Amino acid sequence: MKTTGKPEVTTLQDSSQRLANALKKAQPAFQALGRQYIDPERFARIIMAAARRPPKREGQKTILDCTTASVILACMEAASLGLEPETPQSHCYLIPYGNVCTLQMGYPGLEALALRDKTIKRIETRLRYAKDVFEPQYAPVVSLKHIPCLDDAPGDVVGVYAISHFADGDIDFEYMTIAQVNAIRDRRSKGANYDSSPWKTDEDEMRRKTVLKRACKRWGKSKELKKALEIDNHEDPKERTLDPEISDFMAELSPPARTMTLPPASSPAPQSEAPKSAPAESHREAKCDGVHSNPPCSDPHCWLTCDPEPR
Repeated sequence: MKTTGKPEVTTLQDSSQRLANALKKAQPAFQALGRQYIDPERFARIIMAAARRPPKREGQKTILDCTTASVILACMEAASLGLEPETPQSHCYLIPYGNVCTLQMGYPGLEALALRDKTIKRIETRLRYAKDVFEPQYAPVVSLKHIPCLDDAPGDVVGVYAISHFADGDIDFEYMTIAQVNAIRDRRSKGANYDSSPWKTDEDEMRRKTVLKRACKRWGKSKELKKALEIDNHEDPKERTLDPEISDFMAELSPPARTMTLPPASSPAPQSEAPKSAPAESHREAKCDGVHSNPPCSDPHCWLTCDPEPR
């Protein structure tokens, strides 16, 4: 049979089966990373159910449009936090960016991680509307009085706050105006203006998460919470520092990851050595076969963005 050299078309069924196989192979890693919080078989079932979910709108990317390596990496990050993605609890989500799947936190997930610190009894995040009675006090005693307006028209959302109730009876809170929230959104979220962005579809939830993230810088003592903030502050997984334990597991599952680890967030990604007069070759044009038995392409993230061609 004569071959044309063109890659075969991968169907959704192919992608689904490949992901199912990878999740099964990764279950020992999920168990080791998740410790007492994760049941690896249940975890894998949740991921597959989310992957098979149809897109909410035409043209929207799904988990199955992403490379298997990037999905497994996002799942390992979730497992390392002891959180299940894509559940009604809204702890965290698997979000496609092009063909790369990335983990994003929900504010309930940040709350759950903060509450693992036994000095914190309860955390609440609430919106402040224009007609609400709102009286914050920072000194000499920290206190907060919020009486919501129960009318059908309470006015616009003008602020948002997170409040923590500690086991010793003290409280602490963080308040932000909507202008402050929007300034952080515009500075930190590259995809905020896309129709599929949670800033478009779930704006109030994103406002809650923004103020909670700021508060957790003071409240967050657990390693998992600090890791969650690091993950959520870098939408693109290529900009994150890869956890050494996750890196070892990924190297076992995806051999190219052993020599092509993600650079630290402070280090710029290496650039192609192609002459400036000519466009840099893509991994396909450079004849990268996805398993790197040939000399790999110049993209240091090829293992994350390139699936092996169907055999």
